[in-house]
Amino acid sequence: MRTLLEVIRKVRFRWPNSTIIRKDNMSVKSILLMGLTLVSVSISAQDPNFHIYLCFGQSNMEGFPGIPEEEKTGVGDRFQVLAAVDFESLNREQGKWYTAVPPLSRPRAGMSPADYFGRTLVTHLPETIKIGVINVAVGGCKIELYEKDTYESYVETAPDWMQRAIAAYGGNPYGRLVDLAQQAQKLGVIKGVLLHQGESNTNDEEWPNKVKGVYENLLIDLNLRAEHVPLLVGEVVHEDQQGRCASMNAIIGKLPKILQTAHVISSAGCEAGRDRLHFTPNGYRELGRRYANTMLQLLGYESAGHGASTARSQTTRLPSPQDRQVVVSSSSKLKVLVFSGTGWFRHPDIPKINRWLVLLGHEHGFEVDVTENGADLRRRTLDSYDVLVLNNANELDSILSQQQRESVEQWFMQEKKGIVGLHAALVHQTNWPWFLNLAGADFNSDSEYTRAKVMVDPTALDHPTIKGQPKEFWIEADWTNHDRNVTGIPGFEVLLRVDESTYTPVREFFQSRGGKPMGDHPIAWTNEPSSGGRFFYTEFGHDMRSLSTPFVHQHILEGIRWAAGVVSSAQ
Repeated sequence: MRTLLEVIRKVRFRWPNSTIIRKDNMSVKSILLMGLTLVSVSISAQDPNFHIYLCFGQSNMEGFPGIPEEEKTGVGDRFQVLAAVDFESLNREQGKWYTAVPPLSRPRAGMSPADYFGRTLVTHLPETIKIGVINVAVGGCKIELYEKDTYESYVETAPDWMQRAIAAYGGNPYGRLVDLAQQAQKLGVIKGVLLHQGESNTNDEEWPNKVKGVYENLLIDLNLRAEHVPLLVGEVVHEDQQGRCASMNAIIGKLPKILQTAHVISSAGCEAGRDRLHFTPNGYRELGRRYANTMLQLLGYESAGHGASTARSQTTRLPSPQDRQVVVSSSSKLKVLVFSGTGWFRHPDIPKINRWLVLLGHEHGFEVDVTENGADLRRRTLDSYDVLVLNNANELDSILSQQQRESVEQWFMQEKKGIVGLHAALVHQTNWPWFLNLAGADFNSDSEYTRAKVMVDPTALDHPTIKGQPKEFWIEADWTNHDRNVTGIPGFEVLLRVDESTYTPVREFFQSRGGKPMGDHPIAWTNEPSSGGRFFYTEFGHDMRSLSTPFVHQHILEGIRWAAGVVSSAQ
């Protein structure tokens, strides 16, 4: 199967001299979907009833030494641990599954919240469901240890005793967690992420953003959806136990405000040890049950009934497949045509984005065809599609004939269809006046690929392409400076803006070539012209890095649906 996947990854598009995908024409889409069918057969060993949870953090997640003898017996085989390191004393080998007898992280560790989290779940879930945990934790570490792009600088300054613990995970605890999680995904389904950390970041107001970044990296690296994989974060020893770092709980409590899928687990009343940093075995039992209570409620089951669980409402359960159904305005299946021809700069990720769009349709129940042949934009072909996606398709007047451009115009206006533009779709379009007027702006310059703060327009909070996002959030992309600001143009609705004060808007190449920042900088908008049709544009979608994030996945998916006039049943 690896060979097949490698073949799929290497597929390149050869469309200019070919025809559009058809049932009698073996094509990239055909190969992809055939591959998907075969892949689904090959992973049939993956058990949907094997629920896997990723656990990470510092010493309380690692497990403070001291395991009562009675905790080493009576653990059923429905609760498993994937060894993150070798346990010579317990005859455990890294990368193999074992009954989850503590310690779960490293040989000299103790009990942790993960112990009674798993035990409580198997007690209250159907007997057909098994629980597996992967516990990677390092006592005394800051959250910076898990920041995959900068952890090395943190490790360099870590004390010797911590470096020995880090070395047990191959020098990269985050990398070890991801490697083991990918291995576990072959057998089961990742259902959640458990974090207990914060003591070493006490009073760090940026901690919530740092945690959000680590969580989002996990989602990207493991191809997970945030809505299906919540983040459960435990408080440190509470002030009612005279916790030495109890002030950190106020900062931990801010996490759900910037991360919708985060849930804070209260430590109130959880018995603390004499150092007032760690919990006693009784404290770990209670805290683990509270993690489990939260997860049970999210899964739609009755809680186990122990203590307070979270600092926020638990009325929202995880979505089921039925929640993702859509209702299309017509009785036919939604059909999307992707055009990725370019007349100017061609980004090397365009074939990968085409594949991503095909897989997006396969995942969400609509058809996606791909072409780079302008002849496929004639009316008789376009009429069978609901949406035309321009995948970084720039300078279209140089590759489409006048007749082909007019076909697109008539199809859009007369049939009230939809067009979606990704990133460079608004580059060098000034010689196609109709499209320039529809899009509202063209290209001036851009930035480097960089992290910046994005703001949701207050009037667009309920738009499906951004619904559920915080009013402000940070994300990486390369940001395009347009030659015109679409704000206030009749028919246009701005959805997102980027804060230019949080990055360098014009990269060095354009600084000497007339590149200008925008100041007020819209990056996603819609246009519903009076002549008919729906247009959606986003600066996201230039390469696979941004497409891999849960937000951009939602953003583009719902942009396509919106352009087609599709209504989600969840709305």
